[in-house]
Amino acid sequence: MKQSLLFLSILSALFLSPFLYADEDPSRVLVVYRDNHMDLDHNGMSDSKELALYYQAKRAIPASNLLGVTTTTFLAYHSNAQCQLFFQEIVLPLRQKIDALGRNNIDYIVLCKGVPWNVKDYSISTHLAALYSIGSDTLTMRLGLLPNPFHETSPGIAADKGYFDHTYHLFTEDPMYLVTELDGVTFQNARELIDRALYAEKYVYPADGYYTGIGYVDTRMANYSDDTLRTNYPLGYGSYYTADLDMAMSRLFITDADFECRWENTLDSDAPENEKGWEIGDTGAYYSNGSRADKAPNALWYGGWYNYTKYNLNAWRWIPGAVACDLNSNSMENITNISGCFGAGALYLGVTALCGVINEPGLSGHTQPEKLLYYILNGYNFAEAAYHALPYLGWKTRNIGDPLYNPMKLKTPTKDDVPPPIPTVTCSLANTQPAQVNIHVTFATNGRGPDLALCKVEYGLSENYDSLVDFGQIGNNRYFIYHMTHDVTLQNLLPDTLYHINVTLKDPVENLTESGDLTFSTYAVGIKKAISAWNQKGLCLDDPIPNPFNPATQLSFSLAKTAKTELSIFNAQGKKMITLVSGVMEAGCHSVAVRATGFPSGLYFCSLRTNDAVLTKKMVIVR
Repeated sequence: MKQSLLFLSILSALFLSPFLYADEDPSRVLVVYRDNHMDLDHNGMSDSKELALYYQAKRAIPASNLLGVTTTTFLAYHSNAQCQLFFQEIVLPLRQKIDALGRNNIDYIVLCKGVPWNVKDYSISTHLAALYSIGSDTLTMRLGLLPNPFHETSPGIAADKGYFDHTYHLFTEDPMYLVTELDGVTFQNARELIDRALYAEKYVYPADGYYTGIGYVDTRMANYSDDTLRTNYPLGYGSYYTADLDMAMSRLFITDADFECRWENTLDSDAPENEKGWEIGDTGAYYSNGSRADKAPNALWYGGWYNYTKYNLNAWRWIPGAVACDLNSNSMENITNISGCFGAGALYLGVTALCGVINEPGLSGHTQPEKLLYYILNGYNFAEAAYHALPYLGWKTRNIGDPLYNPMKLKTPTKDDVPPPIPTVTCSLANTQPAQVNIHVTFATNGRGPDLALCKVEYGLSENYDSLVDFGQIGNNRYFIYHMTHDVTLQNLLPDTLYHINVTLKDPVENLTESGDLTFSTYAVGIKKAISAWNQKGLCLDDPIPNPFNPATQLSFSLAKTAKTELSIFNAQGKKMITLVSGVMEAGCHSVAVRATGFPSGLYFCSLRTNDAVLTKKMVIVR
């Protein structure tokens, strides 16, 4: 008989054992970015560096812990010659930086989107976990199946390996590091991994009235009883049957942590011959309580298998903070293939931290889902949980997410009872399509705390708003992804017409904020604002409409060319009150809604600034 599990009570961990938690000192994090990456927002800085700076600011990481590398690729090193480039462009600069900081002074390495992730079909990040063991030639460079000294084979049984420090090292006595990546389909996607982590860290708590979610588990070999799992775990990953039981243990880890769990356990024998089994979202899938497993709402934790070459787009609804691992052979093969790769789809549609593989790892070489969940649920950060669940270094796994993300660490339970900030709404007219308007919605928390939201846009010819782009609506589908920035396209509009819009933000616990009624105008077919009407520097700022106003007005401006732009409001004493637009704006006509909430009556100035010129307009608030 296997030894029974010695479960760590979550409440005990939270309130009785403050010294059990990992050292998450931001000075022990090294952030790596690609200095020569593309600059898609045209602001003069590598997008990869921008992501690094965003992460540095959010986690208060010292500026000395940032490292820019110049690489010949942003994806993969394929040939033997390119392997040598990997050593020269990434390994050597990293060693030099860590030697300067102190080898035992860094625990975590974060690779920002743009840094290559593949070397000859092996994971770069898990190579860098053994940074000083990587050889300088093509024969010794690839580590292969290097046993991970931090891998935990039996979580909760007897003494665990615990929290990471540099007593864990390789057999060569070389130090080990916990390496994760901030990546996604887009840079916004990668940046939001940080926002989601911070939100969940503050608010996740498994009790009524708090921000919480559901855990999901997906197995297929047997309907295991609780006693069977507790008595036999762990069997190991030597076969599909033993691995299936180990993964099923996730459901007890989830419920022991006081979260609801839904277990999809439709048996292989119940699936058609041409199917290996059913997964959550498949037509024939059922949860253990007999309900259909076609949907997975409010998903916060997930561990299971086997979504090979697929992601069921309409099944999963991830909430900020979600941690996931699906064991399959292409779980993180192509980060842009959101319907054919589980990890890519999950990252794009809202997961916060994820472990997956770039190609076939072998059953025993994949991250083990139940171990990832056990440690994240018991107060370990994402990097520690991911590496406790990882059998080998120098192999196939990518761990994508903020390494410091720790939703179950010691904290005072906090309810999110504050609505999102009032959004800034920018309307951009499509010069080539007068019947189309692009709505750009942003909000800033201004140090108040982390927040994300869904966005709804109501619009019409009056304040009755007879048209709607609902929360999560993208075309004919609904994808509930929480953002700090939303872009919504309104189509089939009437030309030369005044429209009313109202934007509503809804955060993860359904606090609501409305913009209030705003307006924009389309232009007549075939008529565009003539460049000759703009000033000699190529920009135009219209008078506010209405003016004077209370509480809202509309500011419209036009640019002859794409430019870095700032639109701000100053009081009569020259103090900046609010920045409405800050960033690169495309050429064309733009409109920004202004709500003067909290501004006293008086004279104000609106300032439009580009690199070429500054324009101002007077505006008056009357209470």
